[in-house]
Amino acid sequence: MEFLNTNISGEMAQFLMSVQSKYVPQLSNSSRGKILQPVFLDGDQLTEERASNVQWIFQDGDDQFDRLEGLDSTHADWHAKVTLYKVHTNTRGYGKWKLIVCSIILSLFRAKLKFIQV
Repeated sequence: MEFLNTNISGEMAQFLMSVQSKYVPQLSNSSRGKILQPVFLDGDQLTEERASNVQWIFQDGDDQFDRLEGLDSTHADWHAKVTLYKVHTNTRGYGKWKLIVCSIILSLFRAKLKFIQV
């Protein structure tokens, strides 16, 4: 559990470094390894903006860890999911299953767009 205020840029940077060191898959050679696969850091739009700003500030680092390249910040599309839920529960049939399928499709579509932009 992290007790950091992510509204403060310095503490947001500490939070991102901590998350990257704990949860990003890496191949360890020495104290720092090679990042195998970036992971999504999901949050609201403000969190995504702050994480992107910290990554932009750290882009002149020596390696992938210093540049915080192990985290791919993205915002949660909760509004789109709620809208899909409203549309599909108002139709007859499998309302709950349609929500689950639409949520999965939306997450995959968002992930595909993020990978295409990289």
